[in-house]
Amino acid sequence: MRRTKAVSVGEALQEFFRQFRLQGRLDEVQLKNRWAEVAGANVQAYTRSLEIRRRVLYVQVSSSALANNLALSRRELVRRLNQSVGASVIDDIQFNRQ
Repeated sequence: MRRTKAVSVGEALQEFFRQFRLQGRLDEVQLKNRWAEVAGANVQAYTRSLEIRRRVLYVQVSSSALANNLALSRRELVRRLNQSVGASVIDDIQFNRQ
């Protein structure tokens, strides 16, 4: 019988995601799940949808005033969201009133 190096389940999953190029999608899901934590509960209450396309996070909010205020802190939000995931997932955020 041939012995192989034992690996943890976490390491095996990371290797699986890497081989099948799924890590980017997983990072996107994690980033969207962290939106409320990074942006805050008050902002989350006015958020209608989140979508990532071509490294841009599109955020639909129900208030145009909130969209304008969030646009002013766009760079900081991008930095904090990427940092929360531990990877560079997005380069920009676009805020739109729904």
